[in-house]
Amino acid sequence: MPVLKRPASASGLPSMKKPASHSSIKDVVSELKDSQKHDEDKEGSEEVARDKQKAQKFHKMLNQGSLPEHIVHMYNIEAKKSKDGARAFQTRLINSLFQKNKDGTFSVQTEKHEFQEYRKIYHQSIAKDKTEALPRTIMLASHFGGNEALMKKALDNGELVSKVDKQSNVEYLQFRKLTNAEVRGNEEGEHVAGSKKLSREQAHSLASVMAKLKWKFELSKAG
Repeated sequence: MPVLKRPASASGLPSMKKPASHSSIKDVVSELKDSQKHDEDKEGSEEVARDKQKAQKFHKMLNQGSLPEHIVHMYNIEAKKSKDGARAFQTRLINSLFQKNKDGTFSVQTEKHEFQEYRKIYHQSIAKDKTEALPRTIMLASHFGGNEALMKKALDNGELVSKVDKQSNVEYLQFRKLTNAEVRGNEEGEHVAGSKKLSREQAHSLASVMAKLKWKFELSKAG
């Protein structure tokens, strides 16, 4: 009789995957707020000094460009949407992002659930909103066919923004590019152990249903 059997995962247990709706940005931001709520109740110079050290570490990494893109977006963009104010949100973000080690150094805690969930959302939707910039002459030739008046109109309308690179002293024209993308949800793993003997008709019926659900599986005969 046929046996329904799923391939083993890396941990040795079978794994099935099904579509799952992703967390909303509101949920992730709320989770970040709740995870740091206890910090607001702490007082004393030691706590203030710790916050200051974390802030210094954060801004150093920010200036070096070594922070993940989704963390920077949370700090710069999501903070402005917070009902508690941008500064309060940024403080919670910094406090949650860093952990002080016994030797006085700091570890970046990007593996925390709230940061991982926001990373998924960011790369599925937010990251589709991009800003591009080209040197003025290249922009004129590639996007406006050499029509200076048309490019000036785009500048006057705010569709293009002029920026000067301080190192090269070259003028760049920057524009915003939006890409529409439908997010259908991320995958959620589910581990199930064991097997069950089925009739041929039952096995193929179940196989048809699971295929529609896009679950991964294999059919094999009993040994």
